[in-house]
Amino acid sequence: MVETPEKAVQEMEEILKENGIQDASKKSEEKAPTTHRKHKHHHHTLDADDLIHKSLLSHHDHLGQENDEGNIEYKWKLVGISDDRFKHLVSQMKYRISEGQGEAIYEIGINDDGYPLGLDDAEFDESLDTLTRMAKELSSDVSIICEREVPLDESKMRKRSKSNASVPAAPSESVQEGTSKDATNSRRRVAEVLVRRFGEEEYLDIRLAVCGNVDSGKSTLIGVLTRGQLDNGRGLARASVFIHKHEINTGRTSSVSHQIMGFDSKGEVVNHEMFGTPTWKDIIEKSSKVCTFIDLAGHEKYLKTTVYGMTGSIPDYAVIMDWCQQWA
Repeated sequence: MVETPEKAVQEMEEILKENGIQDASKKSEEKAPTTHRKHKHHHHTLDADDLIHKSLLSHHDHLGQENDEGNIEYKWKLVGISDDRFKHLVSQMKYRISEGQGEAIYEIGINDDGYPLGLDDAEFDESLDTLTRMAKELSSDVSIICEREVPLDESKMRKRSKSNASVPAAPSESVQEGTSKDATNSRRRVAEVLVRRFGEEEYLDIRLAVCGNVDSGKSTLIGVLTRGQLDNGRGLARASVFIHKHEINTGRTSSVSHQIMGFDSKGEVVNHEMFGTPTWKDIIEKSSKVCTFIDLAGHEKYLKTTVYGMTGSIPDYAVIMDWCQQWA
């Protein structure tokens, strides 16, 4: 461990002076695989919209007001769509996909104000079918991230119907008495759907720097994620990530290595579907999104190498690994 933060800052400044970021970036680019496909590097900064949006996975009753910008779109239902309306919806989806650099998220059964009104089975199925047809027009795939049921809240439905004429009013008392146990009147369905463009011409590249203390499991985690195989307790997973023989013998990373994990347009991991050990070219050719893991050394002795790898690779995100047993 570094004795003081001031000492660490001084060492970083010295390293940056000796090895410019531009030169390090060129070295990192030289390691990239040769392929005819183009890649778009993803630079993302968190803003208020990212923090406000809540996934249906969190079981929130309110997702917040829909934002006209970004790659998230609320749609209560997509039923009985005319040809002109369909063209407008396709244009809207194209904008959302562009905002998400190749992917968009649709909240089906959600009103524009963020409240989950839900859909009955027939409306739900037709809405998904319409969404699929829209995606095909843009050479994209549709996959359901999560789906849940929401109770039919009469007070919310009445409140929404006052501000939105298209929202149906709550069922009449006579209907409720006769079908109070009917699933259609007691619960409704909502879904969060991922729309991702086919990765035929270009793919989205996201770089993640994996850093942390020595022996915290950085290389092991990367090996398990990219190979799809659990560790055997004796370093099998990390052995596939290490570059040098002495790293395998000591079990500690001393250099900067890059491993990739590809996702197709449906969100499936490409690495795990291939037989044997796929090459980078094979993974990229079948991927719409590629996550590049940058494995960094954790020992103090290799601090300069870690800083060099962090600045040279220009990561979009940093994953900090911590050894849980030391807090037990």
